Amino acid sequence: MNKKPGLMVLLLTLILAMLNVISAAEPIQLKIGSVVVTQGSQQLAEPPQAPQIIGDRAMLPFRYLVQTILGGEVAYDNATRRITASVNGHEVVMVVDELAITIDGELHEYGQAPIVVEGSTLVPLRAFDLLVEKLEWEGTSETVTITLKQTEVATPVYPKPSLDKDRYGNTISVPAKVETIVSMAPSNTEIVSALGLAGKIVGADQFSLDIEGVHPDVLVFSFSDLDGEKLIDLNPDIIIGTGITRQAGAFDPYKVIREAGICVVEFPSSYSVEHIKEDILFIAAALDVFDRGLDLVASMDKEIAAISKIAETISEKKKVYFEVGHLYSLGNNNFIHSMIEIIGAVNILGDQGSWIRVNEEDVFGADPDVILTSADYLTAPGMTNEEAAIAEIKTRGGWDAITAIKNEAVYYIDTNSSSRANHNMVKALQQMAKAVYPELYP
Repeated sequence: MNKKPGLMVLLLTLILAMLNVISAAEPIQLKIGSVVVTQGSQQLAEPPQAPQIIGDRAMLPFRYLVQTILGGEVAYDNATRRITASVNGHEVVMVVDELAITIDGELHEYGQAPIVVEGSTLVPLRAFDLLVEKLEWEGTSETVTITLKQTEVATPVYPKPSLDKDRYGNTISVPAKVETIVSMAPSNTEIVSALGLAGKIVGADQFSLDIEGVHPDVLVFSFSDLDGEKLIDLNPDIIIGTGITRQAGAFDPYKVIREAGICVVEFPSSYSVEHIKEDILFIAAALDVFDRGLDLVASMDKEIAAISKIAETISEKKKVYFEVGHLYSLGNNNFIHSMIEIIGAVNILGDQGSWIRVNEEDVFGADPDVILTSADYLTAPGMTNEEAAIAEIKTRGGWDAITAIKNEAVYYIDTNSSSRANHNMVKALQQMAKAVYPELYP
């Protein structure tokens, strides 16, 4: 079932973290025992684990350096504890607690095996010799200096968020160890599932029950009519809340739950793709799996970058009308608007606010080249819900004069991936790109 537009709220917070970019111009420095990483006068994102001296060897956080600093990719096999990485044209293979490290097919040993410390894999300093331009160790100050190769591509760096306040600005105290979770929105439940923690969910909203990993016997809550007493009795370690519960009112529905000593982490509606990434990283940090959050965001960035690269070549941008319900659409304060821009198109209602009850005359006047709809609640004999939604738009009185209708350019976009603000928006983004520019996005 689609969320009713009346439950949506305007966004109340600004983006909390800025996006930094690493270049190869200046060396990067790390110090043993410190999570402060610098490049010249700029402080970069902190690694989840500080470099350490283990067995007289300097050990560095592997995933952080490969993904965050060098822009590579890392994969970890839980069953075999095998780590594979691709970075700067090199292939690296290692197994936790085994001395041998394979780089481009050749075996190397550096006197200390890779080791896991509080969830992060540390590897010997010298394992990075072949991966960077220059690697220096200063023993007195215990400082590592890394000079990047000039061919390395700049990569986004996402700082680990502070957990003093949630995304709504409420002061919070996140438990050191989270074993039980209540998720009050399917968008957040999908994030928890993607982070590999769905098994810890003991309560969820009614739309989260079919999400992978969620146990069918979890307690069910309504995000629009919060049962505080039931939540207090359940006593989870953390509740991942949604601003929809506030229904645009000043009343804080979680107040009594917070007063009972339960940690509530609340999220307003996402107004951009960057905001979605920050929400993912906040949830990952709160659940103490920040590295997994970085992986999730990195996979998003990869797909978005591929689409953006093509979008940059588009000189004549098509006009798009995106309908989420009958004559209900969106303006510029919405992540779907961001998605329309990413694919190289123009939202015909981009000069208006977040959620809009549409005047048909505005659509006629804008004359969109393409109409997209995520409505999936209509029925018609012999049609799927998606086909019925497209047919209803095509047969509206007076709409036959619109360019999109004339050219049969009306398309359905997956409801869940386009309405739930999380990593799955990439699926909707790809559908939108292919629908609007089929000749550019095969």
